[in-house]
Amino acid sequence: MWGIGGMLERKCVRLGAIPRLRRNEGPSRMTLKRRIEKLEKALKADPILLHFADGSTRVLNGRRGMLLNLLEAAMSGNVRSEEKVQLDLISQSVASTEPDGARLCELLRVYVQGPIARVAKV
Repeated sequence: MWGIGGMLERKCVRLGAIPRLRRNEGPSRMTLKRRIEKLEKALKADPILLHFADGSTRVLNGRRGMLLNLLEAAMSGNVRSEEKVQLDLISQSVASTEPDGARLCELLRVYVQGPIARVAKV
């Protein structure tokens, strides 16, 4: 009747992790499954699309704040191998589509590529 999720929920109630509520207490009752789904939804981020000069696109998936963490790593010089791959992809891209119109990929691209050399006047 309860299944595995129900057994886990009953154990959490017994341990005090989930308050015991009566059936008629209304919408404040949230099952463990719904709590986990809500947490997963909060941790998932919208994908970031990187556009390249040849017309191809790549998708960067990660947790929220991933680009900010990449910028921090690039500025501090403490870049891990998986971050290095992502920074290389961003530096090779020509444009990006980020959630909510953000521009962190552009900021990362400018920072990673460094200053533009001055062109000598002829």
